[in-house]
Amino acid sequence: MAKLERTEKPINVIIDERQGGELGLPEIQRGYVWKQSQARDLGAR
Repeated sequence: MAKLERTEKPINVIIDERQGGELGLPEIQRGYVWKQSQARDLGAR
């Protein structure tokens, strides 16, 4: 099992790490799909 860590990275760093294969998502999150407005609103914060 992978080690889970708490982090306070900016969202753009998290996205880059995910796209680069450095960051994995827990199984529970993989099936969840954000609505376009939810994703937009997350980036606006």
